[in-house]
Amino acid sequence: PLKKKLLEMNPFPHYNFKFERPNIKGIHFSTVFNVVLDEIEKGNRKSLPCSVFWENERVIVLYDAYPKSKYHLLVLPKERKKTLKSVSHLSSSDIDTIQYMNEIGTRLIDHLVDQESRLQKKNSTRPQSISKDDFQMGFHSIPSIHVVHLHVMSTDFNTPQMKRKDHWNSFTTSFFVKPSIILKQLSENGKIIVDPNAEQIKKQALTFNKKTYPNIPDLKRYLKQVSKFTPGYN
Repeated sequence: PLKKKLLEMNPFPHYNFKFERPNIKGIHFSTVFNVVLDEIEKGNRKSLPCSVFWENERVIVLYDAYPKSKYHLLVLPKERKKTLKSVSHLSSSDIDTIQYMNEIGTRLIDHLVDQESRLQKKNSTRPQSISKDDFQMGFHSIPSIHVVHLHVMSTDFNTPQMKRKDHWNSFTTSFFVKPSIILKQLSENGKIIVDPNAEQIKKQALTFNKKTYPNIPDLKRYLKQVSKFTPGYN
């Protein structure tokens, strides 16, 4: 009840499809999130290399600079410690942090479902029923950016930034690990056991609904046909 009350005092904003693009000139891609946290600690928010969606005392939620779906957000912990560098560094001491990130992600999905449902009623001649099942949360087994971060996103996967096979497989295969699996491993093993074949998973064939596609353009043409979401990508 207290957490819910605190969230109500600091509500999520409207998802802005025209968020400002990041300025990462001179910054190595893998360190972008460290720079974000550094600048926040300094109180220098005008220099942030990413666009902030929402934050509180424990986490910051960023717009994904290269969204792979219509809605694509990232939840980062503000706490700075070695075990929060990536999924493979996590330990049992991080269970509370991952649980909290999962809780924020769940509430974000509720919020985004509501926003998309409103857009459907307003702009669509044939509004679709949008639910939590049309969204997903997860961590990349082997992330490309330091600082553990939770992806919260819709499952339309048809933005201009969805360009390559490894993009698709990073979000639609076992390479994308649900928070519940992370929490189970931390609780039982005290650490995360990363699939040794994780990098190979990203090279798998393009598969959707048990059908294999020869390339991304063909896959995206089909995704457009079956999408429940209204157009409006970045």
